[in-house]
Formats: sequence, C-alpha cells, structure tokens
Amino acid sequence: MRIFLCGDTGKLNRGCEAIVRGTVEVVGNKELYLATFAPEQNAQMVKQLGVSMIPYASYPSRLHRMFFGGIRKVFKRSLSGFNLIQKPLFDKLSSKDLCLNIGGDTYCYQRPTMSLVLNNYTKRHKIKNILWCCSIEKDKIKGEILKDLHKYEYIFAREEITVQNLIQSGIPKEKIVKVCDPAFFLKSKEVPLPTGFQTNNTVGINLSDCVCYGPYKKSYDNVKHLVEWILKETNMSVCLIPHVYSITDDKHHDLPILSRLHKEINSERVSLVNKDYDCEQLKYIISKCRYFVGARTHSTIAAYSTKIPTLVIGYSVKSKGIATDLFGTYNNYVLPFKEMNREDELLQAFKSLIKNEKSIRQRYEDILPQYKQQLLDAVKKFVKNNDSIDAEEICDQTQCSGCAVCSSVCSFQAITMRQNSQGFMYPQIDKEKCVNCGKCRKTCPVLNKFLDSGKIPTVFASKNNNEKIRKGSSSGGVFALMAEAIIKEGGVVFAPAFDSDFNVKHVLVDSCDQIPKILGSKYVQSDIGDCYKQAFEFLNKGRVVLFSGTPCQIVALKSYLGKDYENLLTQDVICHGVSSPKSWKKYLIYRKNLVGASSINEVVFREKQFDGTAALKVEFIDGSVYRKNYLQDVFIKSYLSNLNLRASCLDCSFKQIARASDVTLGDFWGVEEDCLEMFDGQGVTLIFVHSKKGKSFVKSFEKDMKSCNVCFNNAIKHNSAYLRSTQENPFREQFLSTVTEKNFEKQVKKYAGTNGLSKLRRAFKRFM
Repeated sequence: MRIFLCGDTGKLNRGCEAIVRGTVEVVGNKELYLATFAPEQNAQMVKQLGVSMIPYASYPSRLHRMFFGGIRKVFKRSLSGFNLIQKPLFDKLSSKDLCLNIGGDTYCYQRPTMSLVLNNYTKRHKIKNILWCCSIEKDKIKGEILKDLHKYEYIFAREEITVQNLIQSGIPKEKIVKVCDPAFFLKSKEVPLPTGFQTNNTVGINLSDCVCYGPYKKSYDNVKHLVEWILKETNMSVCLIPHVYSITDDKHHDLPILSRLHKEINSERVSLVNKDYDCEQLKYIISKCRYFVGARTHSTIAAYSTKIPTLVIGYSVKSKGIATDLFGTYNNYVLPFKEMNREDELLQAFKSLIKNEKSIRQRYEDILPQYKQQLLDAVKKFVKNNDSIDAEEICDQTQCSGCAVCSSVCSFQAITMRQNSQGFMYPQIDKEKCVNCGKCRKTCPVLNKFLDSGKIPTVFASKNNNEKIRKGSSSGGVFALMAEAIIKEGGVVFAPAFDSDFNVKHVLVDSCDQIPKILGSKYVQSDIGDCYKQAFEFLNKGRVVLFSGTPCQIVALKSYLGKDYENLLTQDVICHGVSSPKSWKKYLIYRKNLVGASSINEVVFREKQFDGTAALKVEFIDGSVYRKNYLQDVFIKSYLSNLNLRASCLDCSFKQIARASDVTLGDFWGVEEDCLEMFDGQGVTLIFVHSKKGKSFVKSFEKDMKSCNVCFNNAIKHNSAYLRSTQENPFREQFLSTVTEKNFEKQVKKYAGTNGLSKLRRAFKRFM
C-alpha cells in the first residue's frame, strides 16, 4: 500500500516541516509520497527522509488562470480549476492507496479549497483519505465543511476539544480518532547554541506577527515586559527563536518581529536565532532551554516533547486543546492573545510557571509516553493494518525502473520480467510460487532509496590519449581506459552491448579484444539478465568487477549484493532516460523496409564526423549505409522529445549529487566555455568521482589520458539531466500505443515535428 502525504506547503513554516518529519517517523518511509506546493524548499528534506516528492502543478498559462478565476467568481464557492493544480497527485493515485491530508490547520482559517478537491476526488475514486492530526474550531464545522468532513475515511483529531467539536456537529464517533500531533515524534539535531545562551538556564521565546497585529499589540508589550523582568530579576538569559521564517525574506514570518524585539532590548544576555535552521535543529535549541514561551504551535510542541515548562500565547483551538490534554486544563498554560488587556499578564503566568516547574516536569514524565502512544496505536490500526505485499505490484509502477533486482533475488523463482504493451520490462509475480517473504521489497531500490549525502564530487574533464579509441567512443573514450585497466588486472566488466539482433543487453567482457562492443552510447533500456548474480559470484571468488549501467541499475546491484565489496567498482552515467526496446525494434524494421534489406550488420548511435558533429549510422548486410546527423534522425528525435521514455524516467528516483556509484561518466557539453584547451570537437568525457575507491581507480590510468579539473556547477551547467528528470511529453502515451514499423517517421513528425501544423496541433492539445 502506498501512502500519500497531501497538502504540504513547505518548510518555510517549520511546523509544516515538523508534521512531515514526525509523520515519516511514525509511519515509515516505505512507499511514502509527499505532495507539496513547495518542491524547491523541500528537495533536501525528501532526500534525507528517503521519500518521493510530487510537486503540485501551476496553471499552464495566464489564460487558464483567468478563465478558471472567472468561473469561480461567477459561480460562487466553485472549485473549478483546482483539480488541474492537483493533477500530478491524481495521476499517481489508485484505489489501493491511502491519502493523509496533513494540513493540521487546514480547516481553521480560509476555505480549504485544495482539501475539498482532494476529498471529492478520493471519495469518487474509492481511495481512502484520512484528515491527519487536525484541529477545528466548532463554528467552522457547518455547511460545506461539515458535508466535506463526512467524506473522510477517518478524522485524526490531535486534541480533545476538536473531538468534542466534531461529535457535537454530527460527525460519527467511529470516524473520529483521538491522537497527538506527529511533531511530538520529531527528532532533534545538534547545532551550536547562540552566543550568550546558557544551557538549562535560558528562556526561549517565540513570537509571531499573527498575535501582534492591529488592535492586539498587547502581546508584544507583554513579551517585552517579560524579557525586561527576566534580565532585571533573574540570572537567566533569553533566546528569541523564530519558527516560521526565512533568512532571505522579510515578510510574513517570525524573524522581523523578533529582530525588532532584540534591537529594542539590546542586551548581551538576549540572543537571536537568525540562521537558516530546520525544525530538528530548532528543536535542539529549544530542548536546551529552561522555560519556553511561544506563539507558534509547533515551537511549543518542540518544548512540550522535550519536557520544557511552557507558556503559549494562543490564537486558536489547537493551543487550548493540546495544553488541556497534557495538563487537564489550559488555564495558566495558554494565554489567548485577544484576551490580553494588561502588559503584565504574561509575566504573572510566567511566575506561576517558575513556581510549578518541578510538578510540570513530573507531569511530562507521567503523561508523555501514553499521550504519544495514541498516535502509534492509531497508525498501527488504521494505516498499517493493510500494509501487506500486493502480489500484483512490488513498487509503484510509475517509479519501477525495470532494474530486475526483484526477480534476481527471489529464491522461489516467483518473479519474472515481462515486456508490457509499451515494450518495457516489469516484474510479474506467480501467486502460486510467491510465499510473501518480502525479499523483493526489501531490495527494491525504489522502496529503499540510496540517500543523497549532498557531498559534491570531484570532477575532471578527460580524453583518451589514443585517438583511435576516442574516435570509436561517444565522447572522450574514458570508459575504454576503465575497462582495459580492470581486465589487465585480471578482472571482468559488465556493460550494455548489442546482441546479434541489436537488442541492448548487459554482457560480460573479460578480454581486451571484446572491449569495442561495449563502447558507445546506447539509448535503449538494457536487459540486465543474470548479471547481478554473475557479478556476485566473481566478487566472492576475489575477482575485480567493474559494473557499468544507469544509476538505477547501480543502486539495484548494490541492493542485490547487500554489502560493499572492496573488489567492486561501479560506474553510472548522466542519464536522460531509457527508450522502449519495442520502439527501437520497430525503428530498425522501419529502416530495413526502406532499403529492402533483410538484416543489419552494424549500428552506431553517435558516429563521429570530421566536422565535429555526430551521426546515427545503420549499416545493412548488403553494404548499404544509412547515416544521418543524429539530432535529425527520427529515433533520436523521439528519444530527445521524450516520446519513447520509460515512465520512471519522467520522475527518476536516482538523480542526486552524491551517487551510489564510484564514478559517473558523461559528455562534457560546453567544454569550450570552461576548458577551451580540451576542446577539439571530437568529444570530452566528464568524470565525477564519488568515492575514495573511485579516486584511486581513476588515478591508476590517469597517465593514459589528458585531464583538467572542472567546477561541479560548470560541469552540470549544460548537463541538467545529472540532477533533473526529463519533462513528460503529453503525447508519450499516444506515440507508444500508435507507432508501428510502417508509420514510425510519420508518428515522430506528428508528435515531435517542427512544422507549423504539428506545433499548432500539439499546442491545442496541451491547452485542452
């Protein structure tokens, strides 16, 4: 079962980040997806957590935005157009999935349009949808909202006040599950404490403009008065801690108002957190305080969960409800900001906090274990109870890379790789043989992601000194040097090659005279066969193995092996994606039919020309040759236009800075801009070194090539495929389902042609 966390708004709000991180902690990261409106903010977090990200869409054009905006204005409370925003999520969902609508405050403030659209969709398509750890004011539960809440499978309410609000509004009790906020499970991450911070003798303070606006200025006055009293009457220091902020933006967050307070107080005993810390790092700072006063709910949860006596400047039902659950009452623990009339109210409550410090800490010891257990029990009962292996599907089919590791590890031969209608290999499970051991899922690289450390690799621009070998390679001829070095050491090389019918398959090479057949680019998905098993056997015999493949195949190999081998070297490529073997086969038949040839003698995807260009070459058995600038060839057009790519390549799980491989190779596009001395129009290879083993290996044959160091950012400037997946072509499905041996060129021109009619047709289709 796949689980989708829906409605995330980004880690600028550290509370939203805390909900996501806490949810992953209690649910687990297996087959977990985060649908977010802020993919750039969350890119690093999802890599750390090992979950997949689904960015919500924006309107294709201003015309779409104006059209749907007009519809909503005419038809009051309309939801027109919002389904377009959530289309990337909806395209992923199936009836087997579970959605967790994670906006804790979703139903507290403005009309929750995205939640309404999501709930309508999941109800219509029979997809389970849980409102995840929410708080809702009673006066909001009516009309459209009440009708919508009835549609949820379950409503996880994070405090008792909301539970009672829901029951009194007519929501069935069996639909309501009492839990705690998942942020109580958030980990803390150590960072240097601010200058002047006294461990266990500092008062942490969080303040937000959401409690200090318009007529409600008393909140700010109360906090300032409290800080002045602390500095005058105690030896404690004060730390001002924002929880919704950006160090590069001065609007709509906590840092400006706290900076103002810091400036007005102007004391060495008052510090300000003004670094770009995430929620785990902020929790660490809060955990080192003696007391905490906060406005943002998740800043106070960070304090509660680390047993810090806490006062809340409350602005909604959630602060009252959480405090009531923890202490039996919110009186003296929550001060509603709209009810503050005197500037000493917060100070009086703080004095009470000091007086009761010992009993409050004891209360945490007594209540927190059972309080947190509520969510763990609910997850076990309502989220994980159906989390068994589906014999029809090992991982999300749109993410499955066809790496074949699942079939390779199955001890019962229950999994075979079969070609689907588009020509891509997918695992099929024999239910009679499958014993649900789970080994396939434990080794699937999609479900067990290689986490990106973010460590920048060392990069070289290189070319083989042997011009003949470089001429026969796609770029600088470096892979030939790698293969030769391994074989001369008595090792073996696994790499893709053409078989006799020009299918692309991984093969074993153990002699230098076989190296030419594994040189050159092959823009078709390779059949891995039993190469993982063969590599395993050679490694255990002590032979050195070089395994070359796409990033997904390298992660799959590492997963199959289960441990690192000192005698294993791995190399992947900067991968645009892999083409359908079926479409490649149709193209070759199309070429043979044009010339009336019975068979093909040779194929070269990028044959180097004297003018520095490259051509796709097909030589037939009768000696005739097709040769065309490879950018103008119809198969290459279908490939570069993303018409024939595998679905997983459109949202690749393996594009990251630090790779599982020891070395990554790629063409140095733009070499003339950064290494002019290397440029001669005949190809230069980029070598990205990720490991000490890779560094030592490259050094072993450096005398046989010319090299220069390259800045990582310059290396990927014209190689966006290093980090970014290819953009989905909206006509991909049509092309793969309609292309034949006879109409190959016609269909490519239809869906990727450059003439005016083709462009107009595609533009109209995209708009619709």
